[in-house]
Amino acid sequence: MKFFITIIALLVCISAGAQRIVTGRVVDVAGDGLFGVTIQIKGTNVRTTADFDGNYKIAVEDESILVFTSIGYQTKEMIVGSQKIINMTMHPKLEVVMLIYNCFPPKYLNSSVIYGTRYNTLGAQLKIINTLPLRLDTGIYYATDTFSNHFTNAYLQRPFYLGGTTSLLTSVKVQQADFNKLQFHKYTLETSTFVPISKKLNINAGIELGHLNYDFSNQHGTRIGYGLILKENISLFKTSNFPMDVELKASLTNWNEFVEKQAGAGLYYNSFSLNGQYQWLGDYEEFTLSAGYRFYF
Repeated sequence: MKFFITIIALLVCISAGAQRIVTGRVVDVAGDGLFGVTIQIKGTNVRTTADFDGNYKIAVEDESILVFTSIGYQTKEMIVGSQKIINMTMHPKLEVVMLIYNCFPPKYLNSSVIYGTRYNTLGAQLKIINTLPLRLDTGIYYATDTFSNHFTNAYLQRPFYLGGTTSLLTSVKVQQADFNKLQFHKYTLETSTFVPISKKLNINAGIELGHLNYDFSNQHGTRIGYGLILKENISLFKTSNFPMDVELKASLTNWNEFVEKQAGAGLYYNSFSLNGQYQWLGDYEEFTLSAGYRFYF
């Protein structure tokens, strides 16, 4: 009897001695740690979970097979063998990739060269459209004559869907101009929606609220303003080989002591664009011309 007990004890010791601890890290294709990935020994109930940094540890044998699983990712397997550290890269399932692609179309970038006719400024504008995952449009424009005249414009823009075909396009904009040793800083919030005028005509109409800090030749101070924005897109030559889109826009903003006026027109053909923009605000008056190209990526 003692003999059999001794044999069983030796077998238990040998079995226990064959187990060891394996460590590793689970990451995505970008190299970032994945939290919550399940690491299980195949054919058993022995399992563990990756921490916030993707790190894990588990007791295994040389013959063990580790199975890595996570929602939205392909299942991976790895034979332990003599390895002490087993790292794993998880790849998203194809259906997840297609879902993201269908829900969020590819974004693109507009780049333009801009010339200001009155202050002889030259600059560039970049617009990134439909940035994931928030569907944000972002843009920045800077122009200068390398001396006393500088102009900067930046914005964030996002659509909010209210149901059906109704949506509000909301923008936050910042403008700064230094011209002829004068200056202004303008911060505005705009929101607009399509207003049906007739069966063939829909105008994008909106309102604008803003804060203006200015230092002009005969006046300076801070003002709160409000205004009206109108935009219209017209498609030309739809049935020809050279379809074009024309965009017209105008806005009036009341800053109490004066009214700001803006008007512009743009011509778009395939990935090319030409634009003209007029702005009058107190002592500041400028007409800009721009030519741009759209890059898809």
